[in-house]
Amino acid sequence: MKEEREDRRIKIIFICAIIFVILSWFACYWYLVGNEFRGTFGDMFGTINALFSGLAFAGVIYTILLQTQELKYQREDNAMTREQLKRSAQAQEESMNIYAQQADAAYWAAKLSGLNSLFIASETRIDELRRQGAMSGGQKNELENLIKKRNEYYNRLAELVEK
Repeated sequence: MKEEREDRRIKIIFICAIIFVILSWFACYWYLVGNEFRGTFGDMFGTINALFSGLAFAGVIYTILLQTQELKYQREDNAMTREQLKRSAQAQEESMNIYAQQADAAYWAAKLSGLNSLFIASETRIDELRRQGAMSGGQKNELENLIKKRNEYYNRLAELVEK
């Protein structure tokens, strides 16, 4: 809203300046009768013309200096941005490494948990069979197989814990 008012104000000033120049031109045309007097009157403004040309040239030089300074600031800002991006990339790599370590730890924890569950299940079944006392031939084979598997699970758990 503030920008709109300022834009409108600049337009009004610009239009007023154009109207002033046009009115001044017409005033000179009507009030300065005779070609010889108009030429002499116009020659009076030669120094002002040179002054305004010099001021315009100084304005161009000042604009170039401002642009040079802005480019310097922009280069500094770009350098800081590159540094920030470099630090951000390093932090992202560190984060990625940590996530990989976490995933690896979760994998091994799941493997340990699975083997532990199998070990506990086989141990429970072995206890059940031993409590029954008298066993048939099939139950004896089952008990022997369970003891072998339990020992196998135990060995695997021991290997994983050592890693």
